[in-house]
Order: sequence, then C-alpha cells, then structure tokens
Amino acid sequence: MQCNCCRNEIAEGLATCPHCGFPVLVNPATDEYRRMIEEHRARKLSQITIDLQIFSYEVSAEGVTDKGSAWRPLAGASQLRTDAVFWSDLSCQELVSDRNFSMRVRMRCGDSSREQVVPMKPDHPVSREHVGVIAGDDFSFRLAVGNKDSYILSEPVGML
Repeated sequence: MQCNCCRNEIAEGLATCPHCGFPVLVNPATDEYRRMIEEHRARKLSQITIDLQIFSYEVSAEGVTDKGSAWRPLAGASQLRTDAVFWSDLSCQELVSDRNFSMRVRMRCGDSSREQVVPMKPDHPVSREHVGVIAGDDFSFRLAVGNKDSYILSEPVGML
C-alpha cells in the first residue's frame, strides 16, 4: 500500500504512515481528504531543512591544508518549488568540469536527521559556482549545480 501523502510504501494494517505520519484513511477521494493531505504536507515541509556538507581548505606556500568540514543550511523544504531552482547563498570555487562528483546532504526534521551522498553526473561542462535545490514530487528534491543559465540536476533524493 502507498501513502496518499508522501507516496512511500507502508505495510498493511498500519494506522499512520511511518515516513510522514499521515493517517491511513479509507476514502481518499473526498475534498476533505485532499485538504487534509495538503495541510499535512505543508506542515511537514515546514519542518524539513536540507543541509550541505562543505569542505574548507587553506592554500599557502607549503601547499594545501584541509581545514575540515561543516554543515551549512541549503534550503528549507517549504522554500522549494517544482518549477524553479532555489539557489542558495552558498557559493563554491568556480570550477568548470564535466567529471562526475558527489555531494553529501543532510535532511533534518525535528530531532531526526538522515545523511545521503548524492552523485552528480554532468552531461556537459558545468561551473560549480552555485548549489541549488528544486522540489520533486511528494517529498523529494534534486540538487542543482551551476548557475541560473546552465546547471545540472541530481537524481531525486527523498526528504524523509
């Protein structure tokens, strides 16, 4: 069975979805049920933050020194739209490349969090100057890397 709110699979006999917490109801075709789904979805999205792991380096006459990593907020899920990339204020070194790379994201919701490595596979040379996010269907998103004129997208990543 599939949750009518987040579309994740749920086992038969459960009263609520273990992923998003939406109740499993019998008659999903009513206007009231659709309103409940939209209200629950909006409430859940307002609680989700997507973070990006960034790495810092220092260049000196002796070479390059790794200064460690930190998590930086990329976007709140409620900021995202399905028709436009939300470009974060995080900027990267402007590096044009067509080589595969990966990024690590963390999805936070309340007291829980989940990390995932997201592979990026450019199909054309792309500048890595900015990182953005675009909403997918039903609690998913895709990372965008580049700029507003030319960017690549990751495969969908689940927020929950």
